[in-house]
Amino acid sequence: MKPLKSGLTFANWLLRISLAIFLTVLFIRTFKNFDFTDREFYIASIFIICGILLFIAGFMPKPSLTVISGIVIAGLSIYKIILLFSGTTNHDISSFMITMAIGFYFACSGNE
Repeated sequence: MKPLKSGLTFANWLLRISLAIFLTVLFIRTFKNFDFTDREFYIASIFIICGILLFIAGFMPKPSLTVISGIVIAGLSIYKIILLFSGTTNHDISSFMITMAIGFYFACSGNE
């Protein structure tokens, strides 16, 4: 069976929309606390902003914003995985592994 190449654009948009919604839902509580002294506030803010920018970048002709947002999302996900890892994996680590993979995908593919 051949792959559905005609659905690739739709799949990319589903990834963009899903990642933006997932990151917003995951970090909205931390973001709403608005605690400037907490490092998690800044991490949450960057995750939410980059998720939204990744979605917006899909409308732009140049892939620069997509690539930068993907790199930041992948990098922050790796940072969170390192912080959370305690010898075993759990649902938090697997969630960040998925966000890392999607961020890396967009960093590599751009707006294609």
